[in-house]
Amino acid sequence: MATRPSPTKAEHIIKEMSGKVDAIIDAGRTFFGLESTILDVRKTPPVLLRPGPFTLEELNKIFGKVTVTESAKGNAEASVAIAPGMKYKHYAPQKRLLLVPDKSVLKQIAEYCAGSNLRIAVLCSNETASSLADVLSISLGSEKNLYEIASNLFDSFRQLDSLDASLGLIQAFPEQGIGLAIMNRIRKATGFSTIESLDEFKKLSGN
Repeated sequence: MATRPSPTKAEHIIKEMSGKVDAIIDAGRTFFGLESTILDVRKTPPVLLRPGPFTLEELNKIFGKVTVTESAKGNAEASVAIAPGMKYKHYAPQKRLLLVPDKSVLKQIAEYCAGSNLRIAVLCSNETASSLADVLSISLGSEKNLYEIASNLFDSFRQLDSLDASLGLIQAFPEQGIGLAIMNRIRKATGFSTIESLDEFKKLSGN
């Protein structure tokens, strides 16, 4: 089971809903670009079900301590989906997307693909894009502003599907502040698929 990236612009809605509804109101792009924070306050301490723009650091100031599960981090599926996005592959583009946590490995893969017939697209920060070899890239914004990264994340997934690339690679981001929500969405969108080395990528891509 998989779901598409959440729409963050009117053009996303128009593409998916045109002809299916009577009218579409363009109210501009969404402010944060990611869905809301969901917290289970029936538990003590409260349990973070889905990280969002209201960050863990802010929640801890209010509740003293909030439990963060592996599902909330995006590292595993929850046994029971009591909130959206807790089970299965979520937020995914149609093309395969792989997480490459190590920037040096991401650069090695980009250089390898630039010299081969394998066309990839790299979803990354402005800073990372400037250091990559001659490969397609989709810039998410600056690493200095994770809210910008969050705002552009789902749109980048949709851009990947429109490019002449066989698959996409995406970098990791710090898991502080809204970065926890960003990494939750990335891990769910990749179906928990992570590449740790160039050799691993070669085996996976069949090259």
